[in-house]
Amino acid sequence: MSTLDTLREHLENFRKANLGDVELFYGEAESTKATVREHKVDNVVESRSRGLGVRALRDGRMAFTHTTDLSADGIAQARDALAAFLDVTEPDEHNHFAEPADYASDELELSDGGARDADSLIERAREMAEAALAIDTIALAETTASGGRSRAWLINSLGVEATEESTGYRIFAEAHAHRNDLKETAYSYCAARHSSDLFKPARIGAEAGQWARDRLGAEPLPSRERPVVFMPIAAATMLDYYAAALNGEMINLGATFMVGKLGEKIGSELVRILEDPLMVRGVESTRWDGEGVPTRKKAVLAGGTLNACFHNLYSAAKAGVTSGGNASRGGYTAVPRIGAFNLHIANGATPPEELLSGISDGFLVYSLLGHGPDMASGTFSSGASGWRIENGEIAEPVSKVTIAGGMLEILAAIEGVGDDLDLSRPYSSPTLRVRKMSVSGT
Repeated sequence: MSTLDTLREHLENFRKANLGDVELFYGEAESTKATVREHKVDNVVESRSRGLGVRALRDGRMAFTHTTDLSADGIAQARDALAAFLDVTEPDEHNHFAEPADYASDELELSDGGARDADSLIERAREMAEAALAIDTIALAETTASGGRSRAWLINSLGVEATEESTGYRIFAEAHAHRNDLKETAYSYCAARHSSDLFKPARIGAEAGQWARDRLGAEPLPSRERPVVFMPIAAATMLDYYAAALNGEMINLGATFMVGKLGEKIGSELVRILEDPLMVRGVESTRWDGEGVPTRKKAVLAGGTLNACFHNLYSAAKAGVTSGGNASRGGYTAVPRIGAFNLHIANGATPPEELLSGISDGFLVYSLLGHGPDMASGTFSSGASGWRIENGEIAEPVSKVTIAGGMLEILAAIEGVGDDLDLSRPYSSPTLRVRKMSVSGT
């Protein structure tokens, strides 16, 4: 019997127990991760998991449980748990399950047919470590290489049936630079659906090593307003903050600075924020979201105007709109939350080095430290490190500074977008130049 046929049988058994409408999410996953410290293999971890998440909806009451026991006894226990939960939960008219709909027929190429064996992952991790340790001043390098395969099925009693299979690979390098009493750490990474799409391991290791070395001796900058340029790795963190502010449930609660901004011009016309769940080989590509709703492409911000926020079925019902396919699910043990798939800032036309041109005294940001903005007010303040920009050139390393501004003001003040977009990260951005921000150091 196929997995889908087995799930249909389980669905019917749950339905017979007077649980109302029922949704089943079944996931299987297997992965291998190799870690190397310096030149030595630190560990190799192989993992496998499978399990079933079940939601029941009766008279507006929603209940959830999950199990790894798919025997008749395990299913019976899950059924009994749902019945007990339904008796004590409060009804909510905004609870819904997805209705049947057509999914995109595009070939997304989410799987390359297999996952890497331990020996090849160890070799990749070693290549990264060797490349990092070849950089002068690098005293320690820790690297990981992983590969995995996953399969997911979602069906419900309204007729939704969805399935997806994918592979995923990731390489990560962290380098520690020492010189006299000075110490710095930096990292680089890459992820892909297909193993062949990963960057060369030596590139990742060398990037981490060079960034760590080049940050040695970092000092604070004098406090004043100055132009700020975000490297992609830092700009992606900023995009993460904007995505969190566009969470539909947060907007419903009035708890984000994006409340009331739909349809308004809030950003620079140079910036286009796009969500593309149907990107071929995209790290987060999927035809359906965590509730079985079809995903679709969105121009979240275009021409400076905010066109969309992110909803799952529950938040969409509360807002009186339809779900845009933004339910995210962390596997069979989790209920649907809200997220975005392959969210990114579109590539610009300016080489990164040209974005530094004309800046007599600025700040190039490599990393951000802290909890990010105050979501209600949009006030942003974060620790940061990177390099000083002097007369259009990268100068001495910088640390122990705080950059600050308003999230909407920062978005509107972006005056340059690089041509260096890298889509190997979940939240991706090219280099961004902001007209000015408060930079506080000495």
